[in-house]
Amino acid sequence: MTELWEDLKSKVHGLLGSWASISALGSFVLYLFGYLALRFHLTTLGVGTDLAVLDERYLFTGAKFFIYLVCTIPILILIGLVLASPVILIAWLVRVVARRKNNNDVENQRPAESNRFVAFFREPRVLALLSLVISVVIVQFVMRQCYFFGNLLLASELPNTSLHLHKLLFDEEGGIRSLYFSGLVFGTLLTASLLYAAINSKATPAPKALRILAGLLVAIQFLLLPVNYGVFILEKQVPRVIDLGDQVPLAAGQEAWLVWEGNEGRTYLVRTNQTDRRLVTVPKKDFKKIEITKYDEIIKYLFDH
Repeated sequence: MTELWEDLKSKVHGLLGSWASISALGSFVLYLFGYLALRFHLTTLGVGTDLAVLDERYLFTGAKFFIYLVCTIPILILIGLVLASPVILIAWLVRVVARRKNNNDVENQRPAESNRFVAFFREPRVLALLSLVISVVIVQFVMRQCYFFGNLLLASELPNTSLHLHKLLFDEEGGIRSLYFSGLVFGTLLTASLLYAAINSKATPAPKALRILAGLLVAIQFLLLPVNYGVFILEKQVPRVIDLGDQVPLAAGQEAWLVWEGNEGRTYLVRTNQTDRRLVTVPKKDFKKIEITKYDEIIKYLFDH
């Protein structure tokens, strides 16, 4: 009985130790992804920040990112089914045609050719190279496009990228943005799976330099996910206010929005007309109260969408 109790205690302690490690790692990942998402969200707006290295808003934003990421799973399954259906259909048709011909020579030759084709794409160097090439294409031509979106609150026009990604900011239903982000996740998981297969293959391993380079690009893809989330997905809805928190009425024709509440002060967007826009930061010591009249999707509002 004593041995059983000691064994149970050791298992519980081991489980608690593992859970503490997992919790610490999970919190770090949420902080990292939340930091990237929030920082690039504010960079997109053009708002300077006074955030500390450790801030609970990173954790909150990271949790929102993780929830949104999990919600893409049904779309990923749908994408997988759509991509797999033609392949399955073609394979089934080839099999049916081969059976109908009933030609032994063709039947004997086809498996050999098929086996050589499959064997080629199972080689670790080929898998690692595929992962590398796909990562380069996705990072260079898709995921990096978010860097063009910066300082939009003061911009005269939106950047017109080759993929027309500015349209994501005006997607009212969110379906296009969800599909776009799901595509990024699918591409990241695809390259990660190819690299995993290359590393864990029992055949002759791919060159170390190739594996390291492919792994670096996969890591970049994972880091660019919260960046794209912060630029295109994170809400751009901000409160419209009647003054700058100092109880001094706005001038005639002016509009103002509270776009960021930092640790040292609050930043407002003040607009007199379409071209006259300013970002004004009011220190906390001068702040008295805030009156919100409504919430606006600020990018849509500024660019008349």
